[in-house]
Amino acid sequence: MRRSEGPNLLAARLARPEKTPEEKSDSFELAWLCADVCWSMRAVNVSVYDVRKLTTIADYYVLCTAASAAHARGVSEEVSRTAKKHGHKKLGVEGQKEGAWVLVDLVDVVVHVFREEARNYYDLELLWGDADQYLWKDELREDQAPPAKDDEYWDS
Repeated sequence: MRRSEGPNLLAARLARPEKTPEEKSDSFELAWLCADVCWSMRAVNVSVYDVRKLTTIADYYVLCTAASAAHARGVSEEVSRTAKKHGHKKLGVEGQKEGAWVLVDLVDVVVHVFREEARNYYDLELLWGDADQYLWKDELREDQAPPAKDDEYWDS
C-alpha cells in the first residue's frame, strides 16, 4: 500500500469525541450489517469483535476470509456500497490493489477482508482476543442475532 492511496487513518481518529449510547448502538448495527454483507458475499469465518473497551480507534472490528484477491476486492466494495446506502461515511479503504488484506474504515467499524494466508499470518484474533466476539456460522446464522436493545449489554 502506498501512503498516497488513502488518508492517514490513525491520525484522523485520535481526536475523536466520546460516543453517546445511541451512537454506540448504531455502530453495533453497522458492524452487524457489514458482517451480514461479508457472509452474503460468500466470505467465510466471519466474526465481529467489540473492541470499545480495548481501543479508541473503533468500536467494532469485522473480520472475514475471502477465497481470492478478486473476492476480497468484491467483498470490500459491497461493504462500502451497503454502508453508503445506509447513510454511513467511509473514511478510507486500504489494500484493494493487493487484495491480501483489504481494510474498509467506516469510522466506528473497521472491516478486515483477508485472504486465508494473510489472516493466519497477522492473527488479529489473538491480538484482540480480550474483546467480545460474535461468530457467523452458516448452520447457526439465525441464532447469532444481536442482543436486544433492552438487554444489559447496551448498559455497558
